[in-house]
Amino acid sequence: MSAVSTDNLFRHFENRSTVVLDTQDYLESINGPADDPFNSTEWNPTNKYSFEHAYFPMELVRKDPLIEFMFERFGKIQPWILGVNAGVQFDYHMDQSKGAALNFAISPRQEAITLFKHSHYQRRFQTRIGGLRYGDHGRFSLLNNMKDHTVINWGDSPIYTFTIPCLLTKSDFANILDELDKVDDVALDSTYQPGQNLAMPTTELLTPQHLQVIIYNKVLQIMVREGGFDLQ
Repeated sequence: MSAVSTDNLFRHFENRSTVVLDTQDYLESINGPADDPFNSTEWNPTNKYSFEHAYFPMELVRKDPLIEFMFERFGKIQPWILGVNAGVQFDYHMDQSKGAALNFAISPRQEAITLFKHSHYQRRFQTRIGGLRYGDHGRFSLLNNMKDHTVINWGDSPIYTFTIPCLLTKSDFANILDELDKVDDVALDSTYQPGQNLAMPTTELLTPQHLQVIIYNKVLQIMVREGGFDLQ
């Protein structure tokens, strides 16, 4: 069986943040003791998911042209630093408040992976997955947060990720139905088991899964056309 496409789950870019070292310095300044880095007033778990998060300084947003573009273009949403402790799996989830997010690893994370549920497999209790490994720390990746995903850190140290949510504006949706075939390739997202004689609907029919793919790819399209991002 051929490997599944992960293009509608995540994409990597050639671009790298210009504030990686500044972010590392900031992270060191807000962390608690080495044996308990999240034990400081700067780190707080969310009520919903209980992962660790800290504000990303706006002065660093303004210092990186690509991050500043993302902030201004996609809703002016506060960026975060996300932390996952050593030996922790962050449960499968969808982010209800954002369609996509631009991320980068703040430090190397060889002993961690983000897994996305891609589609059903032909046997019970099995799901086809797509595995995201971040590139060099500071290199940008776009994630489709509407797809189920989990983060696993099996290493001995916490991992830290920069993230900025990306929300489309009303004007971005003005012609989205006319643009379906340009921003959406649902053929990559087969969800039906073999032998059922079923396939994903074409873009003549709109489904919730179409919307997951359309919104994410619309963000990607804007980043490349307007923001100067270069896909790998």
